[in-house]
Amino acid sequence: MVTNGEQFKPSRAAASNLFISLSFLHFPPKMLDYVKLILMKVSFNRALFEKELRKALKMLMPAEVPDFRSWCYQQFARIYRTILKRVFGNFQGEFPVAGVG
Repeated sequence: MVTNGEQFKPSRAAASNLFISLSFLHFPPKMLDYVKLILMKVSFNRALFEKELRKALKMLMPAEVPDFRSWCYQQFARIYRTILKRVFGNFQGEFPVAGVG
């Protein structure tokens, strides 16, 4: 309780928690972060992983796909390389094509 003109000073932990809580109100997580989280959670199942990867590509903005593709290969190439090649190989997004433009 603050008395006699003292100023209230929250602890560093309380201030940090308040900032984190408020930051979610003003800066919602990006879709890219969301689809990464989903893929991490379903990576235990091959069929579910491929299904969610395909859904992710439909939800992302074209500009986000190259970063997402790189992240997927870094995270999952060791176990799901064939799925990644199949899904990203069939993706008709805005990947740069050599000799075009």
